[in-house]
Amino acid sequence: MKRVFTAIAVSAFLTILGTGATFAQDPRNADALKKAGAYDNVDPGYAKPMDQPGAPGAAGSLLKVNHASEEQIRAYDTFFKDNDERHLNNLKELVAIQSLAMAPEHAPDVLKAAEWVKKRLDDMGMQNATIHNTDGYYTLTAEWMNAPGQPTALFYGHFDVQPVDASQWNTDPWTAEIHDGKMYGRGATDDKGPVVALLSSLEAMLKLDGKLPVNVMLTLDGSEEYGSATWPKWLAEPEMKEWISKADYGFNVDAAIQSDSQGLIWRSFRGFTDVEVTLTSASGPLHSGGFGGAVPNSAIAAAKVIASMYNDDGTVAIEGWYDDQMKMPEEIRLEISDISATMDFDAFLTNHKVPQFIGEADYSPIERTWIRGSLDVTGLKSGYTEGAASIIPETAWFRVMARLGPGMDAVKTREQIMAHIRKNVPWGLRVEMTNVQNCNPVWIDTNERGLQISKAVQTEVFGKPPQILYVGGGVGPASFIADAGGPKLISFGFQQADENFHGNNEYMRLTSWERALRAYPALLYAVVGQPLRDRAVN
Repeated sequence: MKRVFTAIAVSAFLTILGTGATFAQDPRNADALKKAGAYDNVDPGYAKPMDQPGAPGAAGSLLKVNHASEEQIRAYDTFFKDNDERHLNNLKELVAIQSLAMAPEHAPDVLKAAEWVKKRLDDMGMQNATIHNTDGYYTLTAEWMNAPGQPTALFYGHFDVQPVDASQWNTDPWTAEIHDGKMYGRGATDDKGPVVALLSSLEAMLKLDGKLPVNVMLTLDGSEEYGSATWPKWLAEPEMKEWISKADYGFNVDAAIQSDSQGLIWRSFRGFTDVEVTLTSASGPLHSGGFGGAVPNSAIAAAKVIASMYNDDGTVAIEGWYDDQMKMPEEIRLEISDISATMDFDAFLTNHKVPQFIGEADYSPIERTWIRGSLDVTGLKSGYTEGAASIIPETAWFRVMARLGPGMDAVKTREQIMAHIRKNVPWGLRVEMTNVQNCNPVWIDTNERGLQISKAVQTEVFGKPPQILYVGGGVGPASFIADAGGPKLISFGFQQADENFHGNNEYMRLTSWERALRAYPALLYAVVGQPLRDRAVN
């Protein structure tokens, strides 16, 4: 259970994963799925809306969705088999591009990756593929909007990657190789593999049918691994706000499955805001023998300010901190409690040499990291840190990072933090504060239609409903898109936790690749006939 509880420490991303493989179209699953009521097994024809009932009343029920015909499914399957080598070679070509957004010297490579994807989109029949440059960071958009009357599905993914230490890899990280049913290479699973799988799925439908069952928009990120920092500015452009608002449903392919036998949906992400603080007490360091006890010490002042932000139990003492945090429905807390019951909290404390948990007593440790706001000091420095020096430091610097639970607002929280610091700076010291980044939390309600669609399709793909999890970290684009007037992004990806994304020897299971190829058409058909989004309430 140690690996399970690590979810708390690493934002609950992608844990408890196993092996095995099935496909939604596998006839061995058909009887079980019918018995479970996972779908109604009608023949919808092409892009024919089904009579959709209202949102399901019970939390565990599934929305009825549309499906491709059996003939189409067989045609897609044949297409994927006939083109499998070509599609995997496409992925190998993209893996070979060192698209490191955080390294300025690799900006040409990020652009090269964007151009590679754009050419692929143009060749397969997507329309208006465009590379956007915002302050040197690249984002690619494309669309196919020729399904009048049908909803519009927006897909998000990214083509930039994490750095590598090639000396720690068993293969060349920029030369994708397949061994034992796994493709190794940087970006193979995060997120170039899923992106290429999505494009290959769209290609199959466009080539075989000459059209897509619904309207489709793509926004592919070239700076996700660097925080997508320019996205708020890019999405604030009137043209982009208008474009993103056209989408009715949003899906994130930079997402995971729980295991080879179960899907996964992330219901929420905490937001974040940070503040860097510099306190200044003098024009330079002063001798502690000559001035100690008479002049302010900036290090002591910083300690006093930091201490003022916390209660003795570790809860946050900033005025208004808990006012806007969402009161969770009882069924949500029970859902989290079921997950919490599988975790060995004592083992976590022992293994990580943590003396005790802190925070709100009314919430379990996992709730505190998933659905409640938190405030941490992430950096602190003042005076001499090497050797001895008899001085009174003239400056002290610290950074606080707030994680925002559902209901909190990044800008409001930032202002609360700054106001508290100003109020509690002692002895008249000068204070300077800088806000580096902001991202609002994302909360996906049980009745969100996109979540219901993803859940229904994942249930068909795996033969059982997906695991619902919560994420203690933030995913910038998921927040930025919704804040700009677009839809909420729902998890629909096929990464697995043990595939070493961000680490050495990253790989993607080919079983996941094959499942993704067949699942994305199923997802698009499930969107057929669904209600259009009410832009006024998003």
